[in-house]
Amino acid sequence: MRHHGRRNNLHPSWILLPYTSPHPHTFQFPTDKISAVKTGVVLNKGSAYALQIDGLITLTSDGSFSGNAIVIENASDVEVFSSNALGAINGQGYIKRLTSSGQNARLFRFISCTSISIHDLIFVDSPTFHLVFNSVSNMEAYHITIRGPNIGGTDGIDVVCAGNCYLHHITVTNRDECVCVKSPSKNVLIEDIYCNQSGGMSIGSLTADGLSTFFLLYLIRLLPPQGFWWFVVWFVLIREIGVTSDTAAAVSNITMRNIYIYQCTQMLMIKTFPGGTGATGYVKDSVFENFWAYDTTYGLGIFPYPLLPSESFLTCFRY
Repeated sequence: MRHHGRRNNLHPSWILLPYTSPHPHTFQFPTDKISAVKTGVVLNKGSAYALQIDGLITLTSDGSFSGNAIVIENASDVEVFSSNALGAINGQGYIKRLTSSGQNARLFRFISCTSISIHDLIFVDSPTFHLVFNSVSNMEAYHITIRGPNIGGTDGIDVVCAGNCYLHHITVTNRDECVCVKSPSKNVLIEDIYCNQSGGMSIGSLTADGLSTFFLLYLIRLLPPQGFWWFVVWFVLIREIGVTSDTAAAVSNITMRNIYIYQCTQMLMIKTFPGGTGATGYVKDSVFENFWAYDTTYGLGIFPYPLLPSESFLTCFRY
């Protein structure tokens, strides 16, 4: 277990954890505990601490999570790990799909964090995305296994990297993106990734504004496809959001290598999102090498947004 000699400022909600280790800066879920989580937990402004998950955390099907089960935000020098490689979070997404419950939690999310690591953990059956990084830097994620359902909207890992992110030795089985880099991101190394029966690796969807892609997707998925209000939402989003050089899509210095693809839709996809007339953006200075595929439909796919191709803001790819 990791121990720090410095004072920390953990969020008081951590008193809900079932067990605290003798080390004052490491909090632990022991192996003989199954913890049911019914409401989302947010840790804000913590520093110099570790969360050790050696048991099972299960999300209740009737819980209220506001989109996230566990969030760590505005934090630095944080480690989330399992010492026995058995620590797991089960989202019980199958219950939502059977009962149409309101449980909509991403299993784990980091927001605006620096100097963080997460490793040796298992994520199972999220109702939506499994592991999300928003605006993180100096991050490492490794030895992670994700088993999602066989439907879309269940991304394995989504990353928005402010700089220096390293993801490696990760296995994802699902029916949506395996590991996905979102905008704005730079200086990301992704290697030794195993994608099983998923959508493969991806960059995007690339928006031409500062609004979260996750929010856009969530809003659209609440509405019946092709319905009246569905088109109203698109109209408002596309016409009302201004695009400047500061908010255009920006993805650079991404390296993906040693990627193993099994029965996926494609090995790698780069896709855009509606951005309005005259919007700009780029994916540049990136390397994609040593992709190995078996029984996979496509190699490289570069797609404008499929429903509104004329609105796509990336007018030119150079590769």
